[in-house]
Amino acid sequence: MTSPDPTPPLPPPPPFDFGNGDAFDDVRDCIPIRLLALAAKGPVHLGLDAPVVTAAGLAHLSASFGRVCSLDDGAMNIPPCFSLAVVSDSSMPLDWLSNLGSGWVSEATKFQTLTSGEIREIIKNAMRNAATKGPDRSTFDPQFESYADKIPLNVVNMMRRRTITSKVDPAAVARAIVDSRDHCAVLMNGATDPMTEWSDLTPGKQQKLAEMLMLSWQCKPLTITPQGSEVAGTVHALWLTHAEPVRKAMFDRRASALNQTAPILLFPQHGKPRRLPDVEAVEFVQWYKLLKGAHEHRFNPSPEGPTVLTLDKPARRVAEEFYAQFVSALLRVPESTHPYLRWLPDLPLRLYSILLLSRTLDHLLQGITPTEPPAPPKPDPGRLQKVMWQAVRLTRWLCQEHYRLVCGYLNATSTDSSGAATDNTDMTALEEDIVAKLKSKGPQEPRELQRCFHDLRAEERDKAVARLKSTGRVVENEDGRLEAAA
Repeated sequence: MTSPDPTPPLPPPPPFDFGNGDAFDDVRDCIPIRLLALAAKGPVHLGLDAPVVTAAGLAHLSASFGRVCSLDDGAMNIPPCFSLAVVSDSSMPLDWLSNLGSGWVSEATKFQTLTSGEIREIIKNAMRNAATKGPDRSTFDPQFESYADKIPLNVVNMMRRRTITSKVDPAAVARAIVDSRDHCAVLMNGATDPMTEWSDLTPGKQQKLAEMLMLSWQCKPLTITPQGSEVAGTVHALWLTHAEPVRKAMFDRRASALNQTAPILLFPQHGKPRRLPDVEAVEFVQWYKLLKGAHEHRFNPSPEGPTVLTLDKPARRVAEEFYAQFVSALLRVPESTHPYLRWLPDLPLRLYSILLLSRTLDHLLQGITPTEPPAPPKPDPGRLQKVMWQAVRLTRWLCQEHYRLVCGYLNATSTDSSGAATDNTDMTALEEDIVAKLKSKGPQEPRELQRCFHDLRAEERDKAVARLKSTGRVVENEDGRLEAAA
């Protein structure tokens, strides 16, 4: 006879519905403390509002941890990495996203920009230390330094850790995965908009990059050579982009169909970034230290190997409740949005790891438990359940921001006759768009509804509305206006 679960369940979560509720103000208590402090000062120090600082900060935390930590859900080990594209409306070419992550980006860049001489010096010092600690120091060669200078260049190059790549090309990404110590490559902005680079690739390369992103999210091996060699690796995109490149890369009819399913969280930029952010502010310095500590943990793991977090029953129950709600919510939104949303339910598992690891690391940086490795403590199951609930709440908020952007792109496409849009010959898609319009805009008169579309004739409007009425998806209210059925 099994013993009852000693952890009482949390109150049932409120219903989840795309486009409703789950605002940033609802999740402030879920944000890591150092990130929350910086986000609160975002307008002053960075010129950015708190929501976008929070979203980008969570992505930087996941990038700094890489694959050295993972969550065991009972079937696979899931690293905390998730891809984020911040959609900016600013015409100024300021890469504030890299500045926000400088705590780990600057550390990672050091290893990528070392000269051959600097790397030889590192190897030489390491070998000298090993030689002088041996049982017989009499064998130490006085010509040691001259021998060290003859270390082959290919050996020297192996010391470089290519954690970051700015090339949006599947071959370059595969090379970065192989060269990184933990097989995790972070894609960041280069000279041009990364979404523009993606859409300019050949269809085959576009599909390959989307496939790598999808396999990474599913924790499946990536094919890294033309011969089919595979490696358990992760591709993590962290991009600052603009509206038109996103439309071209992910929503245009000429883009690869796989681009629509690529697990990239879209988030709108709020505020106007400062040309000279206040990186000396105490909140920024504390945030810098957290990212640096996470990166050090990534490249100096414990002798026992990567940290593996376990998912206990109470925490699993919270995640499963959200998954069930998400599946139900997905059935209530237009089918055209589904490819861009289906991957989102696994986001809480990433955020759960980030929240646990960042809190423990914050304690270590404060000197609370300096002798322990930066692995999460073993709190009571009720606390783990609470952390998962916080991860779910953050996910619900991020889902709403992502969904609004997706709908904005799809609605714009549906009113553009030159795009891959819903036009007045595609009745099924038109019906979906009519329902979406009524849900977002509220009850509409037939003529008002018609004006929401480009070149939609009254005959086709009436035909689509009649079909929707017959299936019960659209009803006519007491005022004679059309509205989406509850």
